[in-house]
This record gives sequence, C-alpha cells and structure tokens, in this order.
Amino acid sequence: MQILAAEEAGTDPWTIVAAVAAVLAIPTALYVAWLAYRAVWPRRILRWSVAVTSLKTREMDHGGVAVTHSGAELNEPHLVEVVLRNVGNKDVDVAHFNGLPIELTCSATIVATLDPRSVPAELRSFGATEDHTRRKLTLHTASPLHKGQSMTYRMIVNGVLPEIELQASVSNTRIVRKDPSEFEELPLPVIVGSGLASLCFTGTVIWAVSTWVRCR
Repeated sequence: MQILAAEEAGTDPWTIVAAVAAVLAIPTALYVAWLAYRAVWPRRILRWSVAVTSLKTREMDHGGVAVTHSGAELNEPHLVEVVLRNVGNKDVDVAHFNGLPIELTCSATIVATLDPRSVPAELRSFGATEDHTRRKLTLHTASPLHKGQSMTYRMIVNGVLPEIELQASVSNTRIVRKDPSEFEELPLPVIVGSGLASLCFTGTVIWAVSTWVRCR
C-alpha cells in the first residue's frame, strides 16, 4: 500500500530507499573510519591458551600398558600445552614485562617439560625453568614477544584434571585467556559495521538502477 501511494504521488519508491541509505551512509562511513583507526592504533594484547590431553586411557589400563618416567609409573599422566600469542598490532618489548618473568602454575605435579617452540621459528622463545616443588614453570622474559608471534610450552604432568594459572606483570598490555575449545565469535562492532555497510551498498545499487531506468 505504501509503494502504491508513493507511485500515485509521483514519487519513486526506490528513490526513498536510496535516500534512507544515503542518510545511513554518513554514520557508516564514520564507523568504518573508527574501525580503521582501531586497527592502526598501537595495542599490545597477549593471548594465552591451555590444552590438556590425557596420556592414559581405560583401554591402556585393561591392556596392561603403563606410562612411566624415570622408572616410576604415572597414575594420571597428561600432556599440557600452553600457547602464548601476541595478537595485538605492536611488539611486547622486554621493558613491558617490568623485569619480571611469566609464571605458569600447575595444579598437578610437573614431571617433565619439552622444548619450547616459536612460530615463526626464527624468532626466539622465552627460556623456561622448572620448579617441581612449587609446581611452577617460569618463563624468562629476556626477549620481545613480536607481533604475530606465538610460543608453545608443553609439560608432562601427573594428576587429576590439571589446571594452569598464569601470573605476569606487564605494562600497556592486555592479557586475555582463550582456550581452543572456546567458540570463536565475531566481535559485535564488526557485525554492526558489516550490517550497516551492506545496507548502504544495497541502497546505492537500488538508487543507481532506478536512476538508469528513469533516464532511459
């Protein structure tokens, strides 16, 4: 009914839609500019994650298979993998760690640690020191954590459902935890910006088509 009324009044309904889209184009352009500003603004974000894998199954128990270390059998062996990633757009330099290490505390007994690895491989990883008494792995922050770099630390531990806590003192850097099992969802600003941009693009296309039809 509204489209018919607009046609009777001599107004092209597509022109109205295009006009609304044009009005929305201004805040959308400002929003996109804000997103671009956020993309280039210096931000240091350290994301860490934990993945735990059991090294012993019921089938192994029934089959008489045991996991041992230095001759001692491990009742609840697990492989714990901790990954540190610099997901910001700036390097986390040595000075940002305030001269203090990163400490990974485990609720289970640390049996052994495997060699750390870095991605990209040519970048240096933090050196690690075990403290079996305190169930702690100390990472020495004597090198930068470069933009886009990730460091992986793997430990063999013995205990039920091991949990990892991270302690670090950093300045001008945000630390967040996001395990691999968590759902990766798009941030709300990206969703809103994409919706507004799609609406404006649709309105522009409709306006261009209606203008071409009228000019024929």
